[in-house]
Amino acid sequence: MKKDIYYRVDKRVQNGVVRYYLMREVNSDAHKFRASKLIKAGTPPTEPEIARAILLYGFDLEMKCCEKVASFRVKNFRYEHEVNEEIYYLLEKYRYLDLRYHDYLTEEEYARHINEREYHYIHESAKTVGCTFTFPEVVRMIETGKVPNGKYLHDVNNIQNLYRCVVLRNKNPRKVTLALILQIRRIILDNIEEPEPISREKEVVIQKLLNTYYRKLSEGYHPMEQIISLHKNFRNLKPFNVGSKRTIREIVQYLVMPLGYPLSFQSSLQIVQTSAVLDKSHTEKGVSQIIEQYAGNKIPKLEEQLRKKIAERWNLQKNMNQKQLDLYLPANY
Repeated sequence: MKKDIYYRVDKRVQNGVVRYYLMREVNSDAHKFRASKLIKAGTPPTEPEIARAILLYGFDLEMKCCEKVASFRVKNFRYEHEVNEEIYYLLEKYRYLDLRYHDYLTEEEYARHINEREYHYIHESAKTVGCTFTFPEVVRMIETGKVPNGKYLHDVNNIQNLYRCVVLRNKNPRKVTLALILQIRRIILDNIEEPEPISREKEVVIQKLLNTYYRKLSEGYHPMEQIISLHKNFRNLKPFNVGSKRTIREIVQYLVMPLGYPLSFQSSLQIVQTSAVLDKSHTEKGVSQIIEQYAGNKIPKLEEQLRKKIAERWNLQKNMNQKQLDLYLPANY
């Protein structure tokens, strides 16, 4: 969610002819990625001509930058398992498009967008343990505090507990620790079931899983591959009699936030399918399936939303207060 979108006009002299190009620049992973499109030759483009060029070519330039960034990130990471570059490219494209879409949102739009994702996450996660709330009922209770008629207290507590986890995560994002995992589990089970003590042996194993995850990240391994491995190993450990699945799902949300990947809002069916993949497949076979499920069907809609936002921002007839782009004139020209 940023106010300045990095389009600019670049002046180039080629064979004695002055040409002006529309430039899109993106900074990612300490690298700069660019894409350009010729606007005109001769005289500098006017503000309406620049806006028209962005309306015509802005989305295409965005997608070219997307391709460069996604391809770079896929090849820049190390991988512990056999890598399907096409699937990882899909993941990195999803990440890029989501970040760029946020750039075009107002603060109000951004808050509404994130809240909707969180509400879907709460709704679908609660459904996996039999909660009967509909999505509108989840939204209404969270936003107004009014409990729908005819609902079991168990279901109400499930929704409230998951929302408390969301508030904790967004208010104080932090590195995941053993203490945080135990805190999240207590919140998830609050007023539902008394959490049994965890053995010291399992605490040690959980800490080793976390140490391995953060060490692998520092060594340059792909974070999503390592998140999936952590998820699988945590599930196989079964550290708690109740709440293990919900706890690790919330931990995954903690892990993806600082990495720029969109928060997961899978359907309850997809959540169950993901668990099946992790439980019954070797990790190297399950990673690609999970990534494809996480990102695949969301990209076309996100592309269309981004295209629409670019058009809305740079339509000067509808936005008379649009900030003019400065000409970028390299020093050697």
